[in-house]
Amino acid sequence: MNDATTPPAHRYNTRSSPSPPPPHANQLYRFRADVIVKETVYGRDHNERIFEFSRANIVSMANYTSDPREWSVSTDVPTVLDFESFITIKMGRNQFKPTSITQAHQYLVDYVERVFTVVIFKWGNKINSAADLQEFNRQCVAPQNQDRAGAAAEALHQQTVQELKTQWNGFYTAYESTWRMWAAHILKRPTHEDDVLVTRPPPVHMIHLFESAPNSAQTRNESLQRSLTLAQDVVDSCLEDINVLMKDAETLVLRAKSCFEMLQAKKSIIGSFTRELAPYNSHLEDAEHDEEQSESELS
Repeated sequence: MNDATTPPAHRYNTRSSPSPPPPHANQLYRFRADVIVKETVYGRDHNERIFEFSRANIVSMANYTSDPREWSVSTDVPTVLDFESFITIKMGRNQFKPTSITQAHQYLVDYVERVFTVVIFKWGNKINSAADLQEFNRQCVAPQNQDRAGAAAEALHQQTVQELKTQWNGFYTAYESTWRMWAAHILKRPTHEDDVLVTRPPPVHMIHLFESAPNSAQTRNESLQRSLTLAQDVVDSCLEDINVLMKDAETLVLRAKSCFEMLQAKKSIIGSFTRELAPYNSHLEDAEHDEEQSESELS
């Protein structure tokens, strides 16, 4: 905490140049703290580690159960409520754990010229020793199936590729080599992140290697469109055939009417001939009768 009215002894604070106490009670004190990020509770303090780690390296809380210890990583994102699990403040070898705000203020006033050490535990405060860290890395960080070099084995690559395809085949299409690149990117991360990373889209630096695949709704729509087009073609073809048949039927009707009229005319002609022959037939019958009688008389 800095107060603009309290000038430091030097341009930059160092261990040898602590700020003097404020002349007035209502002014703020200026403290300097060394912030150290540690992987184990009992590990040595190295000031240069602050340059290797940042806030992003506070990953998640490492937990264990039973004996021998079975390690796991919490899926909850660390918040300020987890401060005591990830961060501790030390004055030399003594941890700063005030029981009240008044005690905390008095402690800071008493040691205003000292340098506090802020220790940040990357995986929380349950990994105490190098042996704990080694076992935790084996169970939760390193690939579960390794080759001789300690990298992820080929079988694990193939398994991850299959999981990615199962998760994203309906959304992306890509060459097989691109799927393997994505799987390799995931397997470089700690093992406990694998399941979560598989459910996330491709990394930004790889997204250009993928093409969007048609989703299920789009596929159904295209299939329906093809079916409707086919049905339309069938109906159009049937309409053309029916039109030809109707024209043929019209021609047939005209021919039938023409034939009917022709037969009607012939019937009329035949009837006329029949009526004309009727008187002649009666005279012919009388002549034949008279001729038969004459022949009988002669005999």
